[in-house]
Amino acid sequence: MRPSDPIFRKPGFKRGDRTQQVKSPVWAIMTEPIKGKIEGNWKEYIPSSHVKFLEQTGAKVISISYKTEKDDLYELLDQVSGIYFHGDSVEATQSKRFQAAFGNVLAYAFEHNHDKYDYFPVFMLGSTLQTFL
Repeated sequence: MRPSDPIFRKPGFKRGDRTQQVKSPVWAIMTEPIKGKIEGNWKEYIPSSHVKFLEQTGAKVISISYKTEKDDLYELLDQVSGIYFHGDSVEATQSKRFQAAFGNVLAYAFEHNHDKYDYFPVFMLGSTLQTFL
């Protein structure tokens, strides 16, 4: 997902703009690195069960690569309701690039939740909490 890709929102939408009514939330899921090889040379993944878990609540789901640069990541986070880390991979806790992306998301969330008083939920599951610690 790139910041230029449409994310189910009206052009120019910013999360903090409460004048625009949104019928269903849009959650981002951060991809995680894959250990080993999978047919097709994939390097990152999201288990479909986590996507279905969020979709069952009526949310729309997009993926954000853990390799996304900070500025692009922040631009994407401006367009979603929150972010979900599934934490199924030990590889993620050991990947410096994933840790950097994770830190950037937490910095973004802290800035919006604490400094701007604009609630941005971060849902962490499984080994993602280990990355946080």
